[in-house]
Parts: sequence; C-alpha cells; structure tokens
Amino acid sequence: MRIVVVHQQRRSALPSGEDAVFREEVALLKRHGHRVETFVRYSDDLVGVRAKMGAALGAAWNPLAAASFRQQARRFRPEVIHFHNITPSITPAVVAAARDVARGSRHRAALVMTLHSFWLHCATNTFTRDGELCEQCLRPGLPWPALKYGCYRSSRLTTLPLFVLQASQRTLGTITGAIHRFIAPTAIVRRKSIRGGLPADRIVIKPHFVPDAPPPKVHNHTREGCIFVGRLSDEKGVRQLLEAWQQLADIPLRIVGDGPLRAWGMRHAASRTGQIEWLGLLSPQRCRQLMAQARLLIFPSICYETFGLSIAEAFCAGTAVVATRGGAAEDHIEHGKNGWLCAPRDAQALATQIRRVWRTPSALAAAGRRARASYEERFGARRGYETLMEVYQQALQTAMNQ
Repeated sequence: MRIVVVHQQRRSALPSGEDAVFREEVALLKRHGHRVETFVRYSDDLVGVRAKMGAALGAAWNPLAAASFRQQARRFRPEVIHFHNITPSITPAVVAAARDVARGSRHRAALVMTLHSFWLHCATNTFTRDGELCEQCLRPGLPWPALKYGCYRSSRLTTLPLFVLQASQRTLGTITGAIHRFIAPTAIVRRKSIRGGLPADRIVIKPHFVPDAPPPKVHNHTREGCIFVGRLSDEKGVRQLLEAWQQLADIPLRIVGDGPLRAWGMRHAASRTGQIEWLGLLSPQRCRQLMAQARLLIFPSICYETFGLSIAEAFCAGTAVVATRGGAAEDHIEHGKNGWLCAPRDAQALATQIRRVWRTPSALAAAGRRARASYEERFGARRGYETLMEVYQQALQTAMNQ
C-alpha cells in the first residue's frame, strides 16, 4: 500500500506525544512492507518575527503548503493520505489539496485524520481557560468565546488566526467534507468531537501503540519512588502535583519534562532537596528505563487528555499509575487493578490516594503485573498495526463508494 503521512512537528525543545505517535506509526508501516512517504513541516523553522508573523497570517490557509503537497501526491499516487497535526503551517489547505488529488486519481485515495487534540473545537487544544475546564466553543455556531477571552496565549491577536481556522471549518466543512475516517484514540475524544460537529459514523476509536518491549526484569522490591513524565504546564496538573508532595515527604519523586512551569516548580521544591529530582527532557529510551524503576507513575492532569501516552508507556514497563479522572485515563485504568483514579484539581485527594497505595507493596506489585497485561492486550505494536489497517480499509471502502 502506498501511504503519505502528513504532520507538523512540534518544537524540538518541547516534544509532544503526537510527534512520537507519528514517528512510530511511520516506522511500523515501513516494517510491514508499505511504501511510505511523509509530508512534514517543522515548528523549529518558525524562528524570528517575520517567520512567526507569516505562520500566524497563514494559519487558516497555507496555499504554498498545498501546492507543495499536491506536487508530491501526484508523483507518488498514494492510496491513503493520513493526517496527524496540521497546525500552524500545513493548515486545511493541504486537506483540500489531498481531497482534490484523491478524487482525481483512478482508484480514489482515502483520507484519514488522527485527532491528537481538540484543535478543531478549542483554541487552547485542551478545553481549559485560566486553569479551569471550559467548553463554551463546543456550542453550535462560531467559536466567539475564544476570541472574546483571547484563549491562545492570553491574546486576542494570536487567537484570531485560530478563530478564523475553526470558523471556516464550521461554515465550509473543508475537513469534515474530505476526511473518510477520523481516528479518536479514546472514547472521550470521540464524544467531544461528535458534540463539536464531526460525523459520528466516521469516527473510529483506535488507541495509540507503544513499541514492543520485553517484560521488565526489574523486581518490585528494587523499584523506588514515583515518576511524572510530561509537559510542565498548568493543564498537566503540575501545581497540584507539587502541592500534593508537600504531604508526601518520605516518597521520592522524579520529574521528567520541560515547559512553562519548570522554573516555578524548581523554586517551589528547592527546600526539599533530595526528595524531588528534576531531570528535564530525556530520550524515550531513558524514560522507559526510569519508568521501569519506579513504583508508580503519577498522572495528575486537570484537562481532558486525549490519550495519555505516558500511561501506556508505564504499562509497558509494568508500572502502575495513579491518575485523575475526567479524561483519557479513565479509558486505560481499572481502578484498583492496573492503577488508581482520584478527583482532578484536588491535591489532597491525590496525596491521599498515593499514600494509601504506597503503604500496600503487594497491591502495587499486583497492579504492576496487571498494567503489563493491559499493555500486551491493548497497546502493543501488533494490535496497533491491525487496528490501523482496519481503519485504512474502512476509509478506502468509503472513498470507493463516493
């Protein structure tokens, strides 16, 4: 099968889960013998005032990217065109170009899009505003609240291009009219996307996968401490995490990642040297090693996470998880079996849950074994490939019937 995979790579200084999913899926497809080309734009290229202004002005529609994609697609003649992230440089203009190429080909190419975030419905991608959940832009009509509150980077000016993008999609249906199958990694993404106007009959739930790894050789009695892996930002619950750790003085915590709250967090924890270890950005391999050494992964997000890749990675390492309710974690965690759930935005509840399970080593060990079983059942590469091929075949059938 000939496949073009389209993606906007995030800044290398702040890598995201969607970048990892893009890379791993491309590698997976190639390992199974498919002919794969990529169409990639890099956020690292948006350096300087001129480049950033150009990206902002073209965020709703980038004709240069569309022309470049059209040329590549006509040469390669893909059977499937799979979109991941398309903001800020790729834009729906490339989706429209792909639709035109697909309709003009002899065998009708299929268009697939993975919904990594809520960018079609929310200017912040996360349904949060000022540290609280907000779904005002899910209401019918144009997303005026985003512009009213300047949701993106607290600025009406920087929010404007995103408002135009979302408004044009809602009125013209460039994306909904072109994509044959949307991939929702969890049930919450499917529910919110349907509320936002995407067609229910074209949204398929397919979890992301984590590259195959042998069962961890680390014994439970040699595991130590807890670990947090993710972006250091408000929506990830970093403030609640550090507040909870004020009550967990005897439990070591490693923090892996970077983001806008790094400096604040390091100052906040400076008085507890030795208890909290700040490790910054690490390679995926090193993250997996540290997860396998930890007794618990802490996932305190306060937003609607679309998947929570670190949970699947922890399961791969045989590490149980304490997570907050309200997002993708509820799809992955069976409370008391492969992990534990607690109320979001509640540092006291988080600390209480961590303390309770920390005092029961046998329950931690059992949960770790069940976590590994959950990985093998749901998040392994074999299952990931099978479900991806099912989605492609459904999309191809829809394309042929149009």
